[in-house]
Amino acid sequence: MLGFNKETLNQEFFPDNKNKAIFICGIGYGDESKLRPRAPRLDFEEACNII
Repeated sequence: MLGFNKETLNQEFFPDNKNKAIFICGIGYGDESKLRPRAPRLDFEEACNII
């Protein structure tokens, strides 16, 4: 997940500056009553080329 404030996250979770956040990965399931419909996705054949 991109679009988050990396500086704030790093200050909160990595105050010693030994590590830094690159991205956030959300694992689990959301509340279906609050989720938007899934955006369209490309089929494998449209997105990939096997060489």
